[in-house]
Amino acid sequence: MDKLNKDEMEKNVLFGILNGISFPVLYKISYIANYFKEPLLKEMELRFKITHYEVFSILFLAYADGITASDICEFSGHLKNNISRAISSLETKGLVIRIPDEADARKMKIFITSAGRELHESIAPLFSQREHEFLCGLNPHEIELLERFLRKVCAGIPK
Repeated sequence: MDKLNKDEMEKNVLFGILNGISFPVLYKISYIANYFKEPLLKEMELRFKITHYEVFSILFLAYADGITASDICEFSGHLKNNISRAISSLETKGLVIRIPDEADARKMKIFITSAGRELHESIAPLFSQREHEFLCGLNPHEIELLERFLRKVCAGIPK
């Protein structure tokens, strides 16, 4: 079998899975997210020496400084033990600090340091670039519709 036929066959199999699986919308969303996210996270692991849990923690903290690990879990869908390890590692690396919550000393608020912000400024454009690659086949109206649909789907996710 030559390379062209093999490539065509693989595309046909993928097309069949994307459209024939019993949960086609969820599978397509997962496929797209993994296709664009996983290589980028691997690059960050190699280039910046941070795990994907650390990456997501930094992204959330750059947006909402002073949140807790539980907040990050709620926003990201990641398990508490993975996020807790990530926060401990980020703290060891000097990228975040943890301070007890004045209202509830059992809770630790997490704050991004200046080094953490520098890291964020290095990784955020890489995500923006991947998003641009992801959306390049859509026109502005379609992008607006996609964002609106995704906001609606996200709003319907049970907490």
